[in-house]
Formats: sequence, structure tokens, C-alpha cells
Amino acid sequence: MLSNQPDQFWIFKDQFTNLEYIRRSVEIFENGFYVILKGYQSMALVNFREVIDNEWRQYSHLNDFLGGRGVPNIEEARVKLIYEPLLDSFRSIYNAALISKLNEAIMISDPSHLSEIITDTRDGYVEFYFQVATYTNDTLSVSEKNQLSHTSYGNTLKCLKSLNRIYTEKTKFPAEMGNLIPKTIDDFAIAYAWILLKDLGSNKEEMDYLIKNRARIDEWHLGHMLRDQLSPMSTNSDEEIDMSVNLIKILVRHQDKYQGNMSTNATTLLRSLLADPEIHDFLNLNRFQDVLWYNSDKFSRFVNLFGLITLISTGLKEIDENAFQSEVNNILEIVSCWREASVQSKYQVEKLLNSL
Repeated sequence: MLSNQPDQFWIFKDQFTNLEYIRRSVEIFENGFYVILKGYQSMALVNFREVIDNEWRQYSHLNDFLGGRGVPNIEEARVKLIYEPLLDSFRSIYNAALISKLNEAIMISDPSHLSEIITDTRDGYVEFYFQVATYTNDTLSVSEKNQLSHTSYGNTLKCLKSLNRIYTEKTKFPAEMGNLIPKTIDDFAIAYAWILLKDLGSNKEEMDYLIKNRARIDEWHLGHMLRDQLSPMSTNSDEEIDMSVNLIKILVRHQDKYQGNMSTNATTLLRSLLADPEIHDFLNLNRFQDVLWYNSDKFSRFVNLFGLITLISTGLKEIDENAFQSEVNNILEIVSCWREASVQSKYQVEKLLNSL
């Protein structure tokens, strides 16, 4: 039944354009239902449903923002409007121009140039982490959020310097190190996205903090933002860009899989990773004639980037040079073991694991 309550809205869809619209129930009640059509234009309106606004007046704000315009999905538009401050701040530090500058500075192993770039965009980083603190800890004071923001900014700077160290000192380690260094702007953009998103306001003391980090990428529509920013700098297809976004989510979810234990077993670690359905999808696992197959090119890319973020994390540890070199060598040995097993596996998962 049509209501004249100010907090109720009608949502409906035009079947011809697949766009959804929102109207205040009280406007329809008082003025009737109307649409403006151009010459030869027609609409077929379906899927009418009524919604009641919440205490934050999100539907009211969305209705005012759209001003009668249609969108592909009203609920997605509502969520995007909620997180617009966070998405805007993320866009300022994750865009083609900045990613290109960072990639160049790190590739030429110029720490001073890298620090200069980060300093110039410091406000953008701090604002993003302030928004993260706001959406995850709305009970914190402004000063507490500012403190968290500056701490997160400092951690980002340390990660980028750790990545720069990998480039600078690669000749000190086995040749496998060279395989992990991003060769394309696409892979560097994935590593940089992981650096920004690896700690989305979660408390590391919580058992499921990595699951929360991964979930927030979807909840806050950061996946859409990643896709939008990766597209203009990539020559890959839309499907491949989607795979890159999925890989970022996987890296965020499994960043602590390697515990820094020198006795970490390559087989156990890989079996643990392959238990994740998202990794199944990324590697295109499929069963044919009772054999489980995988995509070796995607496996190689996963190995490279998982190894890379593990090396970056190792560079953040407060350990002496000997311990650092031992950790790096152990990581490189595991990655090399995976790579050799992949060559012998003939694209079969069982042979991959048995070859380790």
C-alpha cells in the first residue's frame, strides 16, 4: 500500500535499460507517479519494492544525490555513497600516476626519491588511514584516529622501503630473487595494493583479523576501486584485471601463511594455501577424467607475488642481518621448490604436490 511517510521509498527498475530508480513514497502519494520521456523513448517499469530509511537516512541521501537519475543497482549505489570519503581518499594514493612514479623510484633503487614521493603524498595516506580508522572504530576520538593514521602511514613507508631493499640487494641472494621482482606495472600495482590494504584497521590480536581484512575489501567496495584504477594502466583484458583484483584479495587473506619458521615445509605450506576456494578459482582448478588440473601461468604469478609480499614482511622484522639473510634464503628455497614442482607436474595438482 502506498504510504505518505517521509522515511519510506519506492525502488523500481526499467526493463529496457536495466537501470534502477528511487522515489520518495510521499511524493508519489501527494503528486502521483510521473516520468519524463524524450521523443520515441519508452520505459517498462518492473520490480517495485518499498524500503524504509534507516537512522542514518541513507536512502534519503541517495535519493537527493541521484535527483531522479537511474543507476545499475540502487543498493550498490547506496553502499558507495556511504563509503565515498574512504574511496575518495584511496583513489588519491592508488592511481596510475602515483603507481608509475613509485614503480620507477623503486626499480632504480633510489631511496631518497622514494621518500620524496611518499612525503609529497603524505596527507593522502594519512587521510585514507584516518577514514579506515573511522569506519572500523567509530568510538575513537579524533586524536586517537589521527594517531592510528600516522602509525599506518609509517608502516606503509616501511613496506615500500622494504620493497626497495629487495631491488637493491637482489644480487646478494640466489637468482630466484630476480623472479619475484615485479617485471610489469600490473604486478607492481598488485604488490602496492597489498601494502595499502594488508591492515584495514583490524586488531592483529584477533584470531580472524585477516578474514576481516579480506571481507572489508568487498564491504567497502575497494575491489571496484582497484578495478577502476588498474584498467587504464593495463593492457590486460577485463577478465585478467578481475583476476588481478582477486589475487590482491588472496594476498591480503594469506599474508601471514608463512610464519617465519626456518623449518617451514614447502609441501605443508602449499597444501594449506590450496585449501582456499578463492585460490582454486584463481588457478582455474578443474577436474577432467578424474584428474585435477590447474593453470600453470597463474600458479607462477601467484608464487611470484606471494613470495614477494613474504619477503616484504620479512624486511619489516627487527632482526639482525644474518637472521634476515637466512629468512630470505628460506623463502626463496620454498618458492624455487614450488616452481620446480610445477615444471614436473604437467598441470596436474596431484603431481605438483607429489613433486615437492
